Amino acid sequence: MPESIQDPSSHQILIVDDEPTNIDVLYRLMKDQGYRVSVASDGPTALRVASASLPDLILLDIVMPVMDGYAICQELKQDHITSEIPVIFITGTNQSDAINQAFATGGTDYIVKPIRREEVLTRVKFHLERQMLLKRNKDLIGHLRDINLNLKSSQTRLHAIMDHVADGILVANSEGIIDTLNPAALKILGYSREEILSHTLDHFIHESNSTEIQANIFNSIKTGQGLLDGKRVELVGRRKDGSGVPLEMSLSQMILEENKYLVGIFNDISNRKLWERELISAREEAEQNSKAKSEFLSRMSHELRTPMNSILGFTQLMEMNEVSPLTGMQKQNLQRVSSAAHHLLSLIDEILDLSRIESGQLKVSLGPVDLNRLIDGVVSILKPMAKDHKISLKVALGDLQSIFVQADLLRLKQVLLNLVSNGIKYNKENGSVILSATRTIEGRIRINVQDTGLGISKEYQALVFQNFQRLGAESTSIEGTGIGLAITKGLVELMNGTIGFESEEGTGSCFYFELPAGENSHFSNKEAKEGNVVSIPKSGATAKKTTILYVEDNPVNIELMRQILSNRPQIELTVVKTAITGIQKAQALSPDLILMDIQLPDMDGLTAFKKLKDDPKTKDIPVIAITANAMLYQASSALDMGFAAYITKPIDVISFLRIIDNAI
Repeated sequence: MPESIQDPSSHQILIVDDEPTNIDVLYRLMKDQGYRVSVASDGPTALRVASASLPDLILLDIVMPVMDGYAICQELKQDHITSEIPVIFITGTNQSDAINQAFATGGTDYIVKPIRREEVLTRVKFHLERQMLLKRNKDLIGHLRDINLNLKSSQTRLHAIMDHVADGILVANSEGIIDTLNPAALKILGYSREEILSHTLDHFIHESNSTEIQANIFNSIKTGQGLLDGKRVELVGRRKDGSGVPLEMSLSQMILEENKYLVGIFNDISNRKLWERELISAREEAEQNSKAKSEFLSRMSHELRTPMNSILGFTQLMEMNEVSPLTGMQKQNLQRVSSAAHHLLSLIDEILDLSRIESGQLKVSLGPVDLNRLIDGVVSILKPMAKDHKISLKVALGDLQSIFVQADLLRLKQVLLNLVSNGIKYNKENGSVILSATRTIEGRIRINVQDTGLGISKEYQALVFQNFQRLGAESTSIEGTGIGLAITKGLVELMNGTIGFESEEGTGSCFYFELPAGENSHFSNKEAKEGNVVSIPKSGATAKKTTILYVEDNPVNIELMRQILSNRPQIELTVVKTAITGIQKAQALSPDLILMDIQLPDMDGLTAFKKLKDDPKTKDIPVIAITANAMLYQASSALDMGFAAYITKPIDVISFLRIIDNAI
């Protein structure tokens, strides 16, 4: 590992973030290393602190109120007082557009959340060392230029300075022949003074350099101008033994007594190159770990959803059986089974969402969303839950009777459902939950979820948005995983929003988030009304005979499908257990519809679908995917291929029958 900074306390780091948790993590991390640390929670404060204290490095969040990180960085770079301070962006996304914008506004580097201790420390050390080097080189060039004005009377002092400078310094005449080198240059290149003098500058440039670098060095020797004219560039130097040494070098022209000289200042950056290799290796390892985690979660989701399909499918059929109705106790017990199964399913979905947010794979589709309609839908869904908990659920929008926000409809609904359901679960009997909205001075929409519940103690408030934190509720009977608020925060930020809370133990909490206002357009949010529908939708009395081919290898899933479709007597169901047999049967039978599992023993369903579409006999038969592969990218990929629908297990019987009715 490269050597550490000798005196961390001589370096001041400014942390700019509006999230107390992020500030706390970074503050402790920097203080533990011995750095002096200052903190700002918004843009104007950050600009004042930076201008007054001139920190050596700034760690800057992107998503913040008042001014985002891009605007703060731009202001810093436009001010000559703070323009040289390196800025490392802390970002929740690794999308190329966000990264490009970070560099375009003057950023030095970026770190993708979640924060990893070793990565942060390595990058901070790297940029502090680099900044020290840049300042040192700048000071050296300044010294050399000042000395040049009084060179005749200052030869002794010049040599003394050169002899004690840690960076390599060489002077070459207009022919490129080395005239002077300091001890540091001799040490870096491995020569004695006698061995190196009278050689030309290009002798010390390793052949592994690009032809462009070598051509520009010759141009600098001849004209004093070119790629290296006063600019710091990386190249490979050539040692006495022929080996290469990575250097950072600048060449400047100096005129003395009407003679032109080239002054080169360089230093060995082997340690920095080692850091860079370690950073690349760490990033690749992190990406591999993230990919492995995503693959594991995808497989586990598939394996868990398959038995859940049987549990929930047969449970729904029993609840909807009008021929042999259940007794009250049987119906109640089945509802308990169904509730527990749906809870398990929601845990699976939450873990998948969290993984996608952390890896940057979760995508959102932003557009104008009618907040009033969405809130009405959320309240309608959660009213039974509020009634069971004896909680009053109210909406108080005041003058904002027509509010549109720029958001992803499904993800915004997920955010509201989570915050409101938390307000209900962690409330007191006969308490209340109030949804309200206001327009901020900046024109954004702020949504508040106020409860009269238990509140959050101060010792837990810094952990509210961290993963797997129950905030003391783990000792209660209230169900939860501790990741809902972490997911909610990630979703809000993906929609260009901010989130926060206020809480007092024993009194209640108010969680709020802000989103950009959306245009009140003719866009319509089409949402299915959710309710406690317990009867199977009826098909038309004169429905025509229909043939459906079901390709599935799981016997329990096959039996479930037979029982579901028994509610459609006009449907003739044919079942095959392999993809190849399914293709052959489709060619021979020409069914009206094909239901295709994706995970099949001989060939995956996607490949089988392509073969069906390539065959003139079967290319026009609609195919619906029925699978336990529930990742969003899997569904999107299948629909892009041309599947008529993509149904994830466990099957919702009512929704499934409606899809079948529409398809046939």
